[in-house]
Amino acid sequence: MKKTSVMVLIMTCLVVGWVVSASAHFGALIPSDDIVSQEDSKTITLEVKFLHPMQGDYMEMEKPKQFGVVIGGVNVDLLKTLKQEKGRWVNQTKDFTYWQAIYKIKRPGDYTFYVEPKPYWEPAEDCYIIHYTKVCIDALGLEEGWDEEIGLETEIVPLTRPYGLWTGNLFTGVVKVKGKPVPYAEVEVEYYNKDGTIKPPA
Repeated sequence: MKKTSVMVLIMTCLVVGWVVSASAHFGALIPSDDIVSQEDSKTITLEVKFLHPMQGDYMEMEKPKQFGVVIGGVNVDLLKTLKQEKGRWVNQTKDFTYWQAIYKIKRPGDYTFYVEPKPYWEPAEDCYIIHYTKVCIDALGLEEGWDEEIGLETEIVPLTRPYGLWTGNLFTGVVKVKGKPVPYAEVEVEYYNKDGTIKPPA
């Protein structure tokens, strides 16, 4: 059985203005590992990027407004740990700003990292957009906490464990805004083409 991807990036988009169609821009919070076992390194690298996951284009990203982790119901502010980095996709000719943090796992549990970037102006939609993003890392097999709501302005609360998914598995969740479910919310999913080897047919 083939593994689908390293993790599920749970991203919701808040539009400051009015409802718009889906966009191919994504805020991404990418960990170096999503399941940390006893044998693995307990040091996790997290990259915060603004990109087109499938096409592979980085875009310039300002320092986020919020960055932190929730573990065992405790919210820890990690904004000061972010360091500015420069990088590009395989087909780009210039570097773009992204952000990186190093985090040391200290005890078993599910670590939900989250980021709230600053709003950006989307000319095509004539409004400001905020991409709220979170990702859950399981440490040392405890598997507790992945289904907790962390209180972002808008978020997807998992109903299915969001790590260790394989081809054919389903991920389900509830879209919430200000803590309330949003019936029939439109959710856009895009494959993270990590090394640019996948070529979309169109």
